[in-house]
Amino acid sequence: VLPLPVQVLCLEPSFLGIWRRAFAHRYDPHREQFEISWAEDCHDKHRCLYASRLQVLFDAEDPVTFADRLAHAHDSRRLAEALVRYNFFIDNMPTDDVQRLTDEQAERLLEAVDSAVYDSQHVEAIMNEVQLDF
Repeated sequence: VLPLPVQVLCLEPSFLGIWRRAFAHRYDPHREQFEISWAEDCHDKHRCLYASRLQVLFDAEDPVTFADRLAHAHDSRRLAEALVRYNFFIDNMPTDDVQRLTDEQAERLLEAVDSAVYDSQHVEAIMNEVQLDF
């Protein structure tokens, strides 16, 4: 199997990215990375390393499409990190002064739940969540 010519984004310790010529030998599905070797050392198997899909630009690939996919991946990661931070802050807010549902309101909610569909353990967990959130 012939290796495919690629360019690989190498991150320097200063987080500056440099594109280097390389060859992709195979894709490792367990690591979810490509095994690559640098073009200048392509016959030295000891110099093979792994790069993620976001670091590998195949020569036959459209660079604009690659850049769009890379930008979308970074935007999605930023959004996911923001959601994790948001949910962490919400989950760890003090609940001492939170106004709780009255017994009458809680009873009306329980009556509205079809007990044939939901078991009591799930209903109790949802009621605890409702008490904290509303």
